[in-house]
Amino acid sequence: MRKSLFGFGLIFCFLVLSFAQQERFNEGEKYFKEGNYNKAISIFREIYQRKTKDELTARSALRLGQCYLAFKAYESARQFFKEASKWGGDIGDEAKMGIALTYLGEKKYDLAIDNLTQLISQTDREEILAYSYYNRALCYEGKNWIKKAMEDLVEARKRAKNDEKLLQAIKEEMKKCESLYKEFQEKEDSYLQKVKLDEAIGDYDSCASSLRELARLCEDWGEMDKAIDYELQAIDYSQSEELKAGSLMNIAWRYCKEQKYEESAVTFKKVADEYPQSSYAAEALLRAGDMYSQAGKKDDALKCYREFVERFPNDERTPTAMLNLAWALLGKGEAIGMESLFENVARSFSQTEIGYFALGYLNERRGRYKEAIEAYKKCQQYNGAYYFLATNGIGSCLYNLGKRGDVASLQECFKVYSSLLRREDTPEPIKREAIWLASLASLNPRLDRSVGYKQLWEIRDILLEENACPFCSIKPQVYLALGRCYLQAGEPEKAIELLSSPDRYVIPTVSSSLDFLHLLFLKFSPIVRESSLFTKSKVNLDNCKFSSIEGFFFPRGREYTDIYIIYGTHCQPEQKSLYENVIKEILSTDTLITYPEGKIKVMKDEEAKDEDLKKANLLLIGSLNDNSLIERIKDSLPIKLGDKFVEIKGRRYEGEDISLIMNVPSPFNKEKEILIIWSTNPSVFSKETKISLELPLNYLIFRRGFSLKEEDILEAGFFFEHPDGKFEAF
Repeated sequence: MRKSLFGFGLIFCFLVLSFAQQERFNEGEKYFKEGNYNKAISIFREIYQRKTKDELTARSALRLGQCYLAFKAYESARQFFKEASKWGGDIGDEAKMGIALTYLGEKKYDLAIDNLTQLISQTDREEILAYSYYNRALCYEGKNWIKKAMEDLVEARKRAKNDEKLLQAIKEEMKKCESLYKEFQEKEDSYLQKVKLDEAIGDYDSCASSLRELARLCEDWGEMDKAIDYELQAIDYSQSEELKAGSLMNIAWRYCKEQKYEESAVTFKKVADEYPQSSYAAEALLRAGDMYSQAGKKDDALKCYREFVERFPNDERTPTAMLNLAWALLGKGEAIGMESLFENVARSFSQTEIGYFALGYLNERRGRYKEAIEAYKKCQQYNGAYYFLATNGIGSCLYNLGKRGDVASLQECFKVYSSLLRREDTPEPIKREAIWLASLASLNPRLDRSVGYKQLWEIRDILLEENACPFCSIKPQVYLALGRCYLQAGEPEKAIELLSSPDRYVIPTVSSSLDFLHLLFLKFSPIVRESSLFTKSKVNLDNCKFSSIEGFFFPRGREYTDIYIIYGTHCQPEQKSLYENVIKEILSTDTLITYPEGKIKVMKDEEAKDEDLKKANLLLIGSLNDNSLIERIKDSLPIKLGDKFVEIKGRRYEGEDISLIMNVPSPFNKEKEILIIWSTNPSVFSKETKISLELPLNYLIFRRGFSLKEEDILEAGFFFEHPDGKFEAF
């Protein structure tokens, strides 16, 4: 039985760790080296689950991965290796090796090879390289690509140096591979002898047949260059045009397997040009276009697709060629020509799978989303080659309907893309788009945060995959949403991990009010770490109604909520004028300018009646004690407002320039919300005041006005919702 080697001689640069923690880790190491993996797992898991995340956490994750690998629990091992790989350095290299070994254990040789090849290209550490080449050799051996295995064993031996255990394993594997390769050479010689005998008696067709069989043998053993060479020799012996064309097709596909797309395209085109009467000519011309497209040769691809449509108008693949030609035209910016071809396909091949797809795509491009969905659904029913493209089109149309204000379509869009993400056979490009649009649909501010955030929670395993990069530009919002879910579910350590991982956040700029991860990491995560507020309960998350400052304004569904903007009047006339100017500024923003007439009312605090307070969302503006409504409800707020101070859970911010934006449930109507814009200093509401309200947080506390610059924000965060519905700041 083949044995993979990991190489456990790690070289670590230790951070400052407590003696007790290090002793506990050493105890786990002792059990690990003895092969007592169950005891080792219990210790390493205990260290891994600490609130403090440091190098010891990463080392424990690595060891946990190695323990589970020893138990052949490959999925569990892979999860811990992925966590350890985020640390980088030597730990990261060992973890990446571990990921590859889980795939090797599952006999997913190509995935293992890809991971090891990437690791080899990234590291210059000799020990890692030695084990990487050795383990990649095992993968090649598993694929029966013996020569490649032997080449990697040679590279491993160069770097193994004094590692006697590895050198012995290399020696044993090399001996096994040499024996296997000798078997291949004997089979190869047998075919070549037969070719010589057949040639001697003039049986050239038999020569060609033997050489083709030999080419297939070489391909199976990973000897692609030999396979191509023997196939070329078969062409020289062949008397039949059909067989010559077939051999060239085999060669073209072998180039494709090696990702030599231009060579593949040239060979396919040669079949179509030199053997136009063969049964391969039509497919060869179509595949030549595909390979030129893969190689980035758009003009050559266009020529092939055009030629196919002209030469084979009645071929069953002609509509496919027409669509490929249309995509190529679109890639060159020729949208009119593209639409003309789609129209032709939709008209000429109506009531077929491809015809319905073309009709759906045309309607989608022209903004007729409901008609597009209808056509795409008819295409889906064939469950054929265009199934995934049609499903993707349905999701895209639903998303665009959602952008127009149809909130139900946003939720349906998520369902479509979530189903695509859960299917193992979904093509990778469509999976990438599914991650992107499912996230955008869930984050759309028109959608109730309780719905959108929990949608993302459903696919968190996919969103947190290391290679889930299609949504990089909205990662802060995605991780912010997942962080809030983790907090509500009583798992603050996972929330902090999302907020603090340096490869997971985007540094915000003044103009980007949504990129808050690093801000929360700096201002908020220390508070979460020290909080004892969170209780682990699925019910907490299931029953939670997430709120946010931006959610106060946007409609949750088609109906716009009533908003009453109420400002303080227990102040000098000049101050009232400043409040009125701020309100004008707010009303002119994109957030509120689209509101239907009559949905927003502006009133003075002294004018507000009890029925008004129950009817609408309330936006309260004031400073100190000049807004009587703020004064009236301040004792029920999760943040304490006082004379020249703000206080949260014992954290007190004092001064004459402290300001606050806070979104809370309304004490007048539990179905409504209150947004408070408040300051200890009335002068901050000057004509130059710019207040950003598109914020995915519950509160921000500022010094010197309402600037979103990092140095001006004292604290930012959320309110925790208890199962009884009570909100509490932390």
